[in-house]
Amino acid sequence: MKSGKKIEIRKKIKVNLNDYQDAHLKHGCNGKFKLGFSINGYYEGSALGPVLVPCLLMVECPKCGAVHYVSSFTDILDQIIATNLVTSKQLLSKKHIKFLRQYFDMTQEEMGKLLKVDRFEISKMELFGQARVMSPEKQIIMKMKFAKILKIKDVESLYEMTDYEDKEVEIKEDWFPTKSELKDKVAA
Repeated sequence: MKSGKKIEIRKKIKVNLNDYQDAHLKHGCNGKFKLGFSINGYYEGSALGPVLVPCLLMVECPKCGAVHYVSSFTDILDQIIATNLVTSKQLLSKKHIKFLRQYFDMTQEEMGKLLKVDRFEISKMELFGQARVMSPEKQIIMKMKFAKILKIKDVESLYEMTDYEDKEVEIKEDWFPTKSELKDKVAA
């Protein structure tokens, strides 16, 4: 994708509070869940570790304090992160490569076949203590294949990635919906 192009992922989020309530009753609390938001919270649902996001949609019980992420919302967060990592012009870190492999539900062996390397090479490319990193050429091949799976229309522009920097991709605040955008989507 060309620099400056913003990716929008629009999906309706459906939340059935009864799904959470039934599981909650098993723990002996009869409090009622309500929909809530966490501003500038940490999302910890992936290989990336904690990621600071501007807003997290959750359900919470005011009586006992139980809090759960809304799974359909976390799926959208993962999709936003994956899409932006795939279309980024920067080199990916070991954590990013592992996140993408897991997001696309691939084993190390399947990822190795995709990139025409053996499973042990993928393992070395993901392990933090290992010196082996994925070459820029392999990263472009991986990004191209993942972009096609994500149905990104402008896949050919990924070939233009020539201004590599040896930095981690920064998770940007504008990748995520604002609190008011979330309220509108949940109310729909």
